[in-house]
Amino acid sequence: MKPPKVFISYAHAGKQLADDVLNFSNYLRSRGIDAEIDQYEEAPPQGWPLWMASQVDQADFVLVLATETYYKRSKDFAENPNNGLGSKWETLHILQKVYENAFNNTKYIPICLGKENKEFILDSLKPYTYYDVSNANSKERLVNRLLGNNTNIRPELGENIQENEEFSPLEPRIRKHLFVTSLIDLELWDKAHWCGVAFSFAQDEDLEDIPIIGLGFRKPKIGKQIFDDLNKSINNDDLKNHIRVSIVKDIDHLNPYKYRMLIGPNEEYLNTMSDRIKAQNPDHDIDNTTSIFMGISRVLELNPQSGENLQKFIKVFDERKFFYLTNMKEKLEKDKDPSFYTTPLAIDSPKDYIDFDNAILKKDINIKTLIDLNKENPKSLDHAVFSTIDTRKLMKDHRIEKSKREKKAVEKRKRRAKEVKKTKKAAKKK
Repeated sequence: MKPPKVFISYAHAGKQLADDVLNFSNYLRSRGIDAEIDQYEEAPPQGWPLWMASQVDQADFVLVLATETYYKRSKDFAENPNNGLGSKWETLHILQKVYENAFNNTKYIPICLGKENKEFILDSLKPYTYYDVSNANSKERLVNRLLGNNTNIRPELGENIQENEEFSPLEPRIRKHLFVTSLIDLELWDKAHWCGVAFSFAQDEDLEDIPIIGLGFRKPKIGKQIFDDLNKSINNDDLKNHIRVSIVKDIDHLNPYKYRMLIGPNEEYLNTMSDRIKAQNPDHDIDNTTSIFMGISRVLELNPQSGENLQKFIKVFDERKFFYLTNMKEKLEKDKDPSFYTTPLAIDSPKDYIDFDNAILKKDINIKTLIDLNKENPKSLDHAVFSTIDTRKLMKDHRIEKSKREKKAVEKRKRRAKEVKKTKKAAKKK
């Protein structure tokens, strides 16, 4: 019989908590329980969001560690909304599963490190038995539950009482450090709603074309703010290649012009962040074998009716060996002006669309096909274009489910009020 598989979900909040979680996980493994935490992983090939979801789905039990940070992130009102994206994603996934099994939850178990953290148990898990794993007796009761060794379970009539099954201890595992960073302001990016790309061309003094990529946003003022902040951090040029711009073509054999664009941190930026964190933490065991720096990118799928714009951009970039990246001044409304996406801009029109004040000089862009991407070994950061999650849809679905629950609760209270009123009337008649 296989040992029970357990996934521990928690929010990162300092080294002490990480140490406590690591020690507790290895303690479970010493008791024959196949415990899994993110600290054991370095770089899951499917990407962190899908890895987290698969761990939750495949586990026999999910232990949800109650801390103030986790609780706040589950409510989505943490001080910095860009922090804790992993625990927010896990929480959203877990809450949905608990909701689906509200009357038969045996899988999702709340735990805490000290009774003072009991108040931070997720609201949807408060009705269930919790375990304080800082207490030896409570921790032992949890272990017995995970192993199925609860002697208090009522046996079937006529069934012989079986001895508790013992599992061999599992090897402890070492910590792999995970650091999440993003060069772009994710909150602003989501508010601006990136929705389009324009390949445009200005002319220099020699009347040679200058290639430009303009990113269009539903809310161009916020898009300008994004590039204002970006320029402050890199001083109007990206000669250090911190910004990754990638285009993956030929992703749909039915539409040869469809492609995806990725904007995010490059390896050079992640290496810089790695060196900075190592310098800030000289006493910690942070090295290249136990650490991973995860950069969060944004991806947009484009479906133009022609490949003329992209082809011209690639041709001019190959000749000039540089391009400019910036935001667009105009609000993009595809429905109102569909020709904007299919017709190359005239030479004298960039100033009407492109924010030249925010133009960032770049000498590197990754242009690949799907075949190129599949041949890569090891995989590059560009594989993120096929491991994307529609966070807007997830949050929208979450809000819809929450609204439905609230609506049902209101209807239930109204029905009860009517019943009480009806009962009172009947009592008066008597």
